[in-house]
Amino acid sequence: MFGGNERLRTFAESNLKGPPVLLAQEHTDPLADQFRETARYRKWVILGFSILVNHVHLVVLVRDDPEGFNVLRDFKSYGSRRLNALFGKPVNGSWWAESGSNTIVKTDANLELVMRYVNQQAGALLTWVIDEWPGRESGAVGNG
Repeated sequence: MFGGNERLRTFAESNLKGPPVLLAQEHTDPLADQFRETARYRKWVILGFSILVNHVHLVVLVRDDPEGFNVLRDFKSYGSRRLNALFGKPVNGSWWAESGSNTIVKTDANLELVMRYVNQQAGALLTWVIDEWPGRESGAVGNG
């Protein structure tokens, strides 16, 4: 991961709040259920997600937050609450990194690529994609 760069490894490890938090199979269903509940409450539509041991990919149709900041915050916040209630708080105090990234997908062709990327995550603990979405090419992405 660090390409043999010990200075980079030392710097990264010195910034950890505790041992890395890894998701396990037992976390996937509660987390997926919470993602769905959050989306329903916010009137967003989840197009797909992939839960991996050290991160999550979500593809969400949102009309009221063009920058995506509230989306990321809400999924992380409510997902943490669900996981904390069921499994307790992680040693470092959080299930997620402080930051995160979001990308706004502006074309149907890009959405198709994003959906394929999410659906084909190697080693995913749980992956789900919606059967149909606006602009989808018929049969382009199977459900994983």
